[in-house]
Amino acid sequence: AAACSRRGRYAAALGVVQQATGTEAILYFAPTVLPGGSPREKFLGNVGVGLAKFVGEVIASYLADAETAFLGRRTMTIWGSGGVALGLFAFAALSGDDGAFAPGARLPLLVGALSFTMLSFSLGPGPFSTVFVNEVVPTKHRAKSSAWSCFLNRLTSASVALSFLSLSTTFGAPMVFLAYACVASASTVFYARTLPDTVGVSLEELQG
Repeated sequence: AAACSRRGRYAAALGVVQQATGTEAILYFAPTVLPGGSPREKFLGNVGVGLAKFVGEVIASYLADAETAFLGRRTMTIWGSGGVALGLFAFAALSGDDGAFAPGARLPLLVGALSFTMLSFSLGPGPFSTVFVNEVVPTKHRAKSSAWSCFLNRLTSASVALSFLSLSTTFGAPMVFLAYACVASASTVFYARTLPDTVGVSLEELQG
């Protein structure tokens, strides 16, 4: 019972950590944090960010059951989370340095940073956090743990999205994205320390 309770809490933590890095805010508010450029250029940049997320999800769907350690779900989640942190740090640095670039020159770099963030998210934590929830929790407790994890995941997502504009108005977008980057870095350590290796391991062994 204690082991099941511990795994239930771990499933809940996976749901929270996946959305705590601000990726939902990127999808919703990318045009508002992209400085310079015309509305059309910002729109196209937002399309590029969404396309990067879509491409990552397609690639991840083909690699989800890869039989090599390099392409295993654990490895992809850890490296994907690290990529999210790197992309967010890059965006925070670029958006906070107004004088280093010519007018209009920053926009492609910022779009690239956000696109890399969403691509990394979709190659790792995005799809695989839910998969891990269903793998580590025994069948008897899986439904309740999955529902609880999903609820906390959506609650965290809504909290991030609803707080973003007020936080960015108060502290500035660079500081908010820097905070998200720090959360993503901590998430990477969390994944590296806790995620089980699923390559060549049966569900019975994972849940044993």
